[in-house]
Amino acid sequence: MFHRNTTDWFNFIPFHSMVADYRGHSLQSLLNIILFIPYGFLLPNLLGKQKYKKTIIYGFFTSLFIEVFQLSMTLIFRFPEWYCDVDDLILNTIGVLIGILLIITSKFVINTLWKLFKRRKNPHEVVAFFYFFS
Repeated sequence: MFHRNTTDWFNFIPFHSMVADYRGHSLQSLLNIILFIPYGFLLPNLLGKQKYKKTIIYGFFTSLFIEVFQLSMTLIFRFPEWYCDVDDLILNTIGVLIGILLIITSKFVINTLWKLFKRRKNPHEVVAFFYFFS
């Protein structure tokens, strides 16, 4: 009704739609990455003991569930604005990886600053360190 055929509702070729229409997908791609950064940043804290592999797997399957849900709703109800794209799956997983890298980096910085703070007898030196790097 809205589309000529069902192949307009999904894309299973990685980065095909991004290459074909790179200007239209640049903001959407960035938003797909940003959407899953908190997932990668917060879920390892909930799982405990830095379960980064599980976080990546959970993020991948959460994104896969969203894409399969979009495809099934499109096929059932013929929603023209819902589109199942393998690029979303890849970009969401990249967002999870960025979130994990942020948590690893933040833990490293916090541990380094804590060690620096414990070694210094004068807390003003640590404040000067923060001032220098800000």
